Amino acid sequence: MSTLWYYAAEDRQMGPVPEAELNHLVSSGVILPYTLVWHEGMDQWKTYSSVHSAANGNPAIPETGLPGVVGICSQCEAVELHSEMVRFGEHWVCAKCKEVYVQRLREGTLAGPLVYAGFWTRAGALMIDGIILFLVQLLIQAVYAGSSGLKTLNPYLFAGQILALQLLQLVTQGTYYSSFVYYLGGTPGKLLLGCRVVTAEGQKLTWKRSIGRYLATLISLCTFGIGYLMAAFDEEHRTLHDRICDTRVITKTGRFA
Repeated sequence: MSTLWYYAAEDRQMGPVPEAELNHLVSSGVILPYTLVWHEGMDQWKTYSSVHSAANGNPAIPETGLPGVVGICSQCEAVELHSEMVRFGEHWVCAKCKEVYVQRLREGTLAGPLVYAGFWTRAGALMIDGIILFLVQLLIQAVYAGSSGLKTLNPYLFAGQILALQLLQLVTQGTYYSSFVYYLGGTPGKLLLGCRVVTAEGQKLTWKRSIGRYLATLISLCTFGIGYLMAAFDEEHRTLHDRICDTRVITKTGRFA
């Protein structure tokens, strides 16, 4: 049975293709010596030159650029010597980003460098979400007060009803943040301003991490807002809850906000 190959092109995984077609792609110039390739059984993605040369007993074509020439990492935008970077097609990747780049390529989720939403963009999104939640909470309170709640003269029962209302509002708030982040990638405030919440690798949050991130925001609140203000001084504009959950808020526009 012919080996089925995958290869990297245009920042995404292509294939599978049989070996005969792979050879045709090489001869036609689609696959170059530094193109990343992989097939089942390989422990990691490798350049075509290293795989082909190893199979034929020849030395591999160097993967690095010329000494003294610098380039910009396509993932973190760091300026490095080409001799210290790896080239994938038209893109140069620094040593720090190489493993993440290869993993994202293998998963078919490779994208450009993460562009982090700025402090004021995040503050605006927080204000929008606050207004939406305020209106929702008012509606819940009105419905609750109009029903059997908050109509007793017993102070103990009244205190219990107030506590139940606060718990209901807290659950509503948690559901709002966790569900929108998990299903849509961000709350309405963030989505309206072109932002979304991702992992450090740019992946969608799992349901557990979405819930955990909301719970972590309560810790940020307990610091009298300092946990939120951290975003103004962090290079990636991370808040305390972003640091706790290892998440990022990025923009969809491709520009720094």
